[in-house]
Amino acid sequence: IFHAGIVVLLVLAVADEASVQYRGRVAALRRLTYLARHDQTTGALSRAGLIEAAAQWGGLPKAVILLRVERLNLLRASLGHEVSDGLLRAVAQRLMAQAPRLVGYVADDTFACAYPLRDDNGVLDDACRELAAKLSGIYDIIGHRIHVELSCGFSTGVVGADVLLSQAETALLHAGAERAAFVGYSPADQQRLEERRRLDLDLRRAIEDRQLEVVFQPQVDLQDRAIVGAEALLRWHHPELGLISPASFIPLAEETGLIVDLGRWILEEACRHAASWNWDGRMSVNVSPVQLHLSDVPAVVAAALAISGLSPSRLDIEITESSLVSGTGSVTGTFAALKRLGVDVALDDFGTGYSSLSYLKDLPFDKLKIDQSFVRAMGDDAAGDVIVASIVSLGRSLGKTTVAEGIEDEAAALALTAMGCTIGQGYYFGRPVAASTMRSLVEKTGAPRERAVNGA
Repeated sequence: IFHAGIVVLLVLAVADEASVQYRGRVAALRRLTYLARHDQTTGALSRAGLIEAAAQWGGLPKAVILLRVERLNLLRASLGHEVSDGLLRAVAQRLMAQAPRLVGYVADDTFACAYPLRDDNGVLDDACRELAAKLSGIYDIIGHRIHVELSCGFSTGVVGADVLLSQAETALLHAGAERAAFVGYSPADQQRLEERRRLDLDLRRAIEDRQLEVVFQPQVDLQDRAIVGAEALLRWHHPELGLISPASFIPLAEETGLIVDLGRWILEEACRHAASWNWDGRMSVNVSPVQLHLSDVPAVVAAALAISGLSPSRLDIEITESSLVSGTGSVTGTFAALKRLGVDVALDDFGTGYSSLSYLKDLPFDKLKIDQSFVRAMGDDAAGDVIVASIVSLGRSLGKTTVAEGIEDEAAALALTAMGCTIGQGYYFGRPVAASTMRSLVEKTGAPRERAVNGA
């Protein structure tokens, strides 16, 4: 009996251990299944989980709304992952507390909700507006009061949730570009996106295939109308699409970072041409705000000068005023390094940014370029005339050269001369022309006088 009892106890112990192991395996499998379909931080469905769950609706019309938490990356960088994750959990809880629908966390800063569609797209506008209102506002996260804003993109149809998600992402991109609260997907959006992707690929090959050309627009002394400088501008001759406006491809190059390579190439080409001309005028080259943040601009300028043999005293680097909006800390060092190279620095498009007088005082720049929007409005807008005159007066008081862009007639040229503006640029004095044409123009006029070159 004793030995039989031992055997029974042993069998029961083995059975209990097997039961515990089985229950553990089942729990682990359930956990893995849950994690495969849900986001661990927010508890919302993952992208794959949302698509799988929406498949239950079959061929019924469906709606997918994407909601992006604006400036989440900035919050994460300033307050850390604990706070940003806490905010994401709070947003997810508010979203899941709304009317029954599938809720997913599908990107770093983006949630999605999906549901069968029984109404038209007009109701989708109302749904986006309602969700944005309920989810936006103040969140108290670990001792921090955080103001949240959201933008929305949505798509509807009888296709799968994966397709609707992709379409809603396209709409969300357009919402961000248009600074709209919400945007619905349309096939035209996808076509524009595909064209943009194609343009990006073609632009990457444009330099190697010699599709890009640097052209030059004359800059003249407003007193005697002698050509004293030229601004280098970029043109793209696409083999299929023809001439593409810089307004179309420069922003794209800035978004993708390709502007760094383009900027280096433009600078080298401009310096090479200027050095080869029998002329002592100045060459102006624009530097994008993105170049300032992604590359060592002074090093790029130094390399271009060394390769071309152009004297630093003949080069102007134009930096847009908008580059200074985020603060002058890093830009101040760039300005100082450029000045050590011996080049001049111009503030381009002056008057279109915040025009802070503090950076006019602190930054070592040499020229103020008055934005063409002010110049073209001269004569039609008395307030515009006052603004232009004030900028010219400010520049002269600071001992800086003033350059007016967008001059299109003699009346504007005379008015600017009377105000004391130093240099003029615009279609009235000459449109952007090829390097060979610009060379002929400047070599006919001869070397400009030292007074005009220095803007004294």
